[in-house]
Amino acid sequence: MSLCTILVGVGIMVRGAGSARTVAMHAYFMASSYAGLVAAAVGQVMVQVDMAERVPWAILGTLLAGGVLIGLLVPRTLGRVRPAGVA
Repeated sequence: MSLCTILVGVGIMVRGAGSARTVAMHAYFMASSYAGLVAAAVGQVMVQVDMAERVPWAILGTLLAGGVLIGLLVPRTLGRVRPAGVA
């Protein structure tokens, strides 16, 4: 899943003209990829500490928290950043 979001996010920047919409889509895909990696790490830690039965809930909680943070922080960050060449 993370590889897919990285490929799409990079592909958008490669094909896009650097518009504000392109940069925003790239930011959301990259942030989502990171949230997926954190969720996988949390799941791995849960297995290592012998709490495998709680892995689905830990991953779900991590993804939900990541989604909330992405929804709050990415728009704020994009508001402070202007892509090169965009007026």
